[in-house]
Formats: sequence, C-alpha cells, structure tokens
Amino acid sequence: MTDGWERRQQALARPRHVSWRWLRWPPTVAYALLLTSGAFKTDERLLPIPFDLTMGAAAVTLGYVLWRLFVVRNPLPKQALWLIVMFAAFAIPEFTAGPATDYGAAKVTNLFTLTFLAAIAPFFIIRNRRDAKDFFMVLGGLSVIISLDMVLQVLAGDSGRVTGFAGNPIWSGRMAGLGLLMAATAIMTRVVPNATGAILAVIASVALIGSGTRGALIGAIGGLVVAYPLSRASRPGARHRVALPVVVVLAFVASIAFSQERNLDRFADLTSGDFGNSQQFRAEAYSVTLTEISNTQSGIGWGRYGELRYGVGSDGAYPHNLILEVAVEGGWIPAAIMVFIIGDVFAIAIREGPKRPESVFAAALLAFTFVAAMFSGDINGNRLFFAMLGVVLALSRLETITGRPEPQPLPEEE
Repeated sequence: MTDGWERRQQALARPRHVSWRWLRWPPTVAYALLLTSGAFKTDERLLPIPFDLTMGAAAVTLGYVLWRLFVVRNPLPKQALWLIVMFAAFAIPEFTAGPATDYGAAKVTNLFTLTFLAAIAPFFIIRNRRDAKDFFMVLGGLSVIISLDMVLQVLAGDSGRVTGFAGNPIWSGRMAGLGLLMAATAIMTRVVPNATGAILAVIASVALIGSGTRGALIGAIGGLVVAYPLSRASRPGARHRVALPVVVVLAFVASIAFSQERNLDRFADLTSGDFGNSQQFRAEAYSVTLTEISNTQSGIGWGRYGELRYGVGSDGAYPHNLILEVAVEGGWIPAAIMVFIIGDVFAIAIREGPKRPESVFAAALLAFTFVAAMFSGDINGNRLFFAMLGVVLALSRLETITGRPEPQPLPEEE
C-alpha cells in the first residue's frame, strides 16, 4: 500500500510536459477556411459571427506565416520560387495596360493578398506528413459538412439545384466534388476503411448531382484518373483495387435514386451534346476572348474583360477559364509563364505521388481544381487551385526538411 502511494506521489512530483501540438490546428483550420469560406459565409446561421469569415481566416493564416518567417526564422524554400515568379508575371499588366477600373483595382488587391497568401502558406503550414494529413482532414471535413447540408435538402424534395449553406451551386458543387474525390482517394490509399469511404462517397455524390454542377463532376473524374495509377490500388496484387469500382457504382446509383430529374438532365447533356444556356454562354465567351487574345498580346488589363464583352462600365465579368482570363487580361507573357509552371508542378505531383498517400491526395486535388478552373470562376475565385500548387511543392520538399529519404512503402500483399 505504501509503495503504491509513494509511486503516485513521485509521479505527481515529476515536472509535467506541456504539449503544444494543439497549436498546429488553428492555422490549419484557418487556412482551409481561407480556401473554402466562399461556400459558407452567406448562410444566415453564420450571421452571429462578428467578422468576415474570409478576412478572419486570412488574418490567422497570415499571422502564422509571419511568425514562422520572422520569429521561428523559417526561410521561404526554393520550391516557392516558381509561385513567386508566377505572381511577379501577374504584375506585368500593371505596367503595360491602362489605368485600372475600381473593379480591376479590387481584383488586383485580392490577387496579390488573399490569392498570393493561399499559394505561399503551404510552405509554412505543411512542415511534415502529419501537417499534410491534418490539412487534408480539415478540408475533407468541411466538404462533408457542406455535402450533408445539401443532402438534407435533396431528401426534403428540393426541386432546384441545391446549395450548401445558402451558397451558390458552383461553390457547393465544387465542395461536394472535392469530397467525392477525397473519399475515393482515401479508399485507394487505404487511409480509411472501405465502408467509411463508401458512406462519404455516397453523401458527396448525392450532393454533387443535386447541385447540378457539371464542371465539378468532370474535375472529380479527372482527379480519379490522376490518383488511381499513383495509389496502392493500382499495383498488382492490391486487394483494394476492387473496392473503388464498387464504391463508384454505389455512389452513382444513390445519386440517381435521390436526385431530381431536372438536375440529372444537366449531366445527361454532357453526353448528348445538347448545348444549354450555360454552355452557349461559355462558348461565346471563349470565342470573344480568343479573338481579343490574338489581337492584344500585352493584355487589356486586370478586370477589363467586362468592358470587352459588354461595353464600358460593365464590371465583374470573366471568361470562365483561368488560362484564357490570364491571357486576355494579363497578356501572353503571364499566361505562358503560368502554363509552364502549372505543367512543371503537375510533373512534380506525378513524380511524388507514389512516395506517400498525402502526395496522391495533392495530385488528385490539383487535377480537380485545375479542371474546375477551366470551366468556372475567375482568378481569385480559383484560390484553391493556387493553394494546391503550393501544397504539391511543399510536399515535394519533405525529404529536404528531414535530411534523409522517407521510408518507401511496403510491398503489396499478394
């Protein structure tokens, strides 16, 4: 009895180690919200929050980046040079185009603050594989929250295009498509059990079809095409390679069973070739943009696409294609630099993918966000794509941080 009491007293007398690991969560959550807050913050349930969600998330993310940069003295790695070159090229129109409109000035401000922060922050937030897992876990969790909100509307019999948290269908569809892709990738890389991944995939698939967002569906398919050959599921003898087709079929059947016929018709148009108003609008926008690109090599200036398309005084328009937008407003040089860097980062993502599951997620999401950027959103609305460029480059430097190669995955079971 005495020995037990003494051991307890000795244990209580030992200095307690205070763990600061919880401090990694606030910047990770804030960064994920910076990338996705557009899908959340218009909901009336979030009105009690006394500040703008995007600006609050940006403030926390920026504070953490500055702390790592100047207090901890973590220098910006050489892998970030590509992104710095890209954004430096984006500044060229400020010197070659005419005076910016008020909308153009606001667009440039967001580009070199929030969008640039989204691209650079991964080099400070993702310092190891655990940080990468945390980031993807938070991002996936946010997509599940939005998808569940959308599924509830589908089950309630909503006849229109459903949205999560009172956002717009495109944003909500992207988040659902992101969730579907992450669930499938988690199965392929064995991050979650097959049953858990199947449930998450069904939820996201029903939400995606309910949103009627075709670009997000094409992006999810593109992400799967990239992720499958990089994952363990594609290797000979991998027992999980059968799970993915089963989950895809299950998600597809559930989506058809619960979705409205009107939304299903939007996806049927992709195979039938019938052009609706949305496709005709984009086709006309692409035609006008390509004509102007061939005539104006130096770009018309950031935010001036509305004037080109609809006349003076028309603000807020964009061609719904990231590359065309940069080429027509920024000019040939920024567009060429951006395309070259994107191609190089994709090559890095393919090379790094087989090394670790986190790199498979990064490659898949890079493909997803790139395809989505080809169909909708302007340069600042595709902030998540620039973030994934940074995530891929940040993951590629993990071997440099540790100073030794990471252990290779074990051989697959026959």
